[in-house]
Amino acid sequence: MSAVITELTHDYSAAALALVCEEFSAHSPLHRALGITSDEYRAYLTPQWDGYAFGDQSISLMALKPDTKELMGCLLAVPFQGQAVNIEDVPPRLRSVTALIQQLERNYEDDNTLPDSSTLLVDLAVVKDSEKGNGYYKLLRHTVHHKAKDNGFTRVLGELSSAATQAVCVQKMGHRVLAEVLYADFVFEGVYPFAEIKNPQSIQLVEHMLHD
Repeated sequence: MSAVITELTHDYSAAALALVCEEFSAHSPLHRALGITSDEYRAYLTPQWDGYAFGDQSISLMALKPDTKELMGCLLAVPFQGQAVNIEDVPPRLRSVTALIQQLERNYEDDNTLPDSSTLLVDLAVVKDSEKGNGYYKLLRHTVHHKAKDNGFTRVLGELSSAATQAVCVQKMGHRVLAEVLYADFVFEGVYPFAEIKNPQSIQLVEHMLHD
């Protein structure tokens, strides 16, 4: 039974926030390496959630079971602006994640023209653990491509930290790898916070062009 993919509504906002925090703490290689709990991530994400999920240029999607309308997954995408955030404004235990993504974007920007206002970034996409492998993630990705094109975007970027997301986006959907940072080589404040991550070996910045 295929999922129903639709825009995230305020009725599902709390459930989507809870799902994101649970999935990131339990399954994100970055958050697991740091031991970030669901409550810890929720404390960081909650103050910015509404503006993030329901911003004027945001594209926020949810996957629902057709029969029960239960939330199975969600995806949040925003115009790409780079990691302009001041790292001092990030909770200390999450700063290495921000620094890693900033390095990933620098690796891309050093050799390429900066993305313009027609570039959309899929900032996060999660699927309920019990439903993984049922095609929800790929369907969310396909849907955001259509929405992005309808909204005037010409390409979609993703920052992929897990083997599962890299397998779907790069191997199955053909996204092009623009930059990467090897976990074993990344240093933050004199330590290697993600060296224990062996699969995948790197975080990747990938691109999907929205053709006519």
